[in-house]
Amino acid sequence: MARNNARLGRLRRVLNEDQSSVSVAYNIQESDRIPGDTPRYGGGANIENHPQITDYIPRRARVFGLLIAAGAFLGILAEMVAHHAAKISAFIPQGVDINLAEVFSSRLIAWTSAASLLLTAACAHVVYLLKRHRIDDLSGRYRVWRMVSWLSVILSANCVLAIHPVVGQMLGHSTGWHLLSNDSGWWLLPVLLIGGYVFSKLVIDAAECRTAMTVFLLAMTCFLIAGGLAAGWIPIENSLWAGTITRSLPLAGFLLSLMGCLLTARYVVLDVQGLIEHDAPESKIVVAASASNTAVANESHDEAEEDSESAWIDGSQPEDDYDRPLSKAERKRLRKQQRHRAA
Repeated sequence: MARNNARLGRLRRVLNEDQSSVSVAYNIQESDRIPGDTPRYGGGANIENHPQITDYIPRRARVFGLLIAAGAFLGILAEMVAHHAAKISAFIPQGVDINLAEVFSSRLIAWTSAASLLLTAACAHVVYLLKRHRIDDLSGRYRVWRMVSWLSVILSANCVLAIHPVVGQMLGHSTGWHLLSNDSGWWLLPVLLIGGYVFSKLVIDAAECRTAMTVFLLAMTCFLIAGGLAAGWIPIENSLWAGTITRSLPLAGFLLSLMGCLLTARYVVLDVQGLIEHDAPESKIVVAASASNTAVANESHDEAEEDSESAWIDGSQPEDDYDRPLSKAERKRLRKQQRHRAA
């Protein structure tokens, strides 16, 4: 009983503190109140008291290790079930027709790959949101991260649905061209072209973080070996080991890609916070950047003068600036801004 009274006392004190924090707003006269003055949330609900999206990027090496170890554990578990499916089937009741290698092993690897690709898409989007504000990226290399984000979402859906062999067989039967075994050339060729382009861009953009660049190269190696196995260019006599390597190498590539994106996101976040030291930029880059900024400022000033000279010289005033159409100078300025953002 005493314990219950103590608990009620603590709750009453918390309630009184919450009431006292908003008592000033509630003591205002009814006539002086303005809609929206009465607070409905405490100070802890303010936006500055909540974590930002960059706070979810891991900083410590053990977090990276745990993520990769979790994915590797699921992959090893799936392969162990596939290898010992016959022994495990003895514990299943008779009359239950189930293929453990197909139902458990393949699906577990597929869902693990899909989850890692969704995390890769999220990390790539964070990198894109930060890198697009970099002032020395005049060629727009940051756009590859948006492409990585969308491709990761598409590949995540394909890991669960497994559409690529069906599409390859449909194209092979409709055209009569059977590329490689099981018409795998119809989906291997686009994957090779798009994947090679994206990974080359990633390696170039991630060259500042050598660890991330190395991880991306390892992921590319896993995908190349898996593609060679799917095309039949790397023969393996043992069918059991062939299935294991064919399932495991794409998962390893996805996990390495996730690790590369996490390392790049960590590097970019620390770089934005000013915690990474860099050499002084070359004088040519500084001069070019300052010259471009000066040119943009001069153009804006000239266009503003043109607007002031050509706007409403008859003595009347517009009723609303948003109702009138854009002037020629304003349309010209808008096109220049769009070209500058697309550069």
